[in-house]
Amino acid sequence: DVIGSPEQSRVMYTFASYAFAALDDQGAIHAWGGAGGSGAPSGTGFTALFSTPAAFAALDEQGAIHSWGDSGAPSGAP
Repeated sequence: DVIGSPEQSRVMYTFASYAFAALDDQGAIHAWGGAGGSGAPSGTGFTALFSTPAAFAALDEQGAIHSWGDSGAPSGAP
């Protein structure tokens, strides 16, 4: 699920099973809840959030993908 976009909203949020992640207007990620509630990348400059039922991914300003969430789910972001 992808909710919001930098053009549409100052805050973007998404969710996975029992976990939530939000992107603030500085591009910082705030995550809480189940397996996806910890392990989110720190810092600012993130531009989008994505989720599956078990994990999250964030896109940074340079186009790099950062993923976190359920360690039993497939991993290996490009």
